[in-house]
Amino acid sequence: MSGELSGEYGVKLDDMGRIGVPRQLRESIEGGDLVLLRGEQPCLWLYTFDEWKRRKEIALRNDPGILVRRRWNAQQSVELDKQGRISVPLPMRRHAKLAKDCMVVGQDYYIEIWAEDVYVDYFEATKDDFIASCERIGGARGDIGEQGDSGDDGNSAHAGTAGTDAGVPGAAGERRTHD
Repeated sequence: MSGELSGEYGVKLDDMGRIGVPRQLRESIEGGDLVLLRGEQPCLWLYTFDEWKRRKEIALRNDPGILVRRRWNAQQSVELDKQGRISVPLPMRRHAKLAKDCMVVGQDYYIEIWAEDVYVDYFEATKDDFIASCERIGGARGDIGEQGDSGDDGNSAHAGTAGTDAGVPGAAGERRTHD
């Protein structure tokens, strides 16, 4: 599934604890079992079952310690309803600090779900690290960091390192803007 899940989408958490998966992302995950995990940051990770199983096996090979087992085993099976929503269990909503306004972010082979305010704060707090990482891999500063310094409205975001866990990297270093 690598490369299929991308983009950033503002969505609403409804009163029943359900969140809609945008159509652009849903097309890549429909028809299969889904797994929801607590993210490394206060966010959630949504995987297809097959991708979760593959990533879990990689993580366990790299570090069979209790932290990896706890992270990858503390999963919740979820499914898309007919309207393309998933129900997010209350403990996971609490972990991610989900409120009404949320962000759903495609990260190549999984989806992150964030509270919008937490996501914006995380983006701002990791901005310097993001710019330094891009410069190390040859990115031109003007292409990646200057927008935020020259009056953008705070609606820009990047993946940072939110998807890194025990040797299983996320899609770090990408910058996307809200759709």
